[in-house]
Amino acid sequence: MRNKLTLVLLSMLLSGFASAYAHEGHDKPDVLPPVGPHGGKYTKMKNHFAEVVVQGDMAMIYILEDDIKSSPEKLSDVKASLEIPGKGNTTLKLSSMDGAFHASISIPKNVRRVYFQISAKVDGKLESGKVLYEPK
Repeated sequence: MRNKLTLVLLSMLLSGFASAYAHEGHDKPDVLPPVGPHGGKYTKMKNHFAEVVVQGDMAMIYILEDDIKSSPEKLSDVKASLEIPGKGNTTLKLSSMDGAFHASISIPKNVRRVYFQISAKVDGKLESGKVLYEPK
């Protein structure tokens, strides 16, 4: 009896591993890597992604295809603002350079969390998203 119970439990365990292995990467299409391809934080907009990389007083914003690797060909009207909780929003002046949209930013040293509000027209359709950034 004990051997049968062990055999049943072992077969259930192996079945679970086989099932998980067979569906690896296919059963969770919305699971995203922790950082974007440029090393920044990112969010899903409607059909595309927005990634923000902060280096000192500069923010680089990337609009990415749903593969999270390439930029869309038909991209226009990219806008961004920086929201500091309790202090309001600041519209960012963007300049396009090297596949990114660059903006000067100023985050006070005592602030632990800010949000980048990003919008863009991709293939003529407006998409938007909000990226959380936590300064270290």
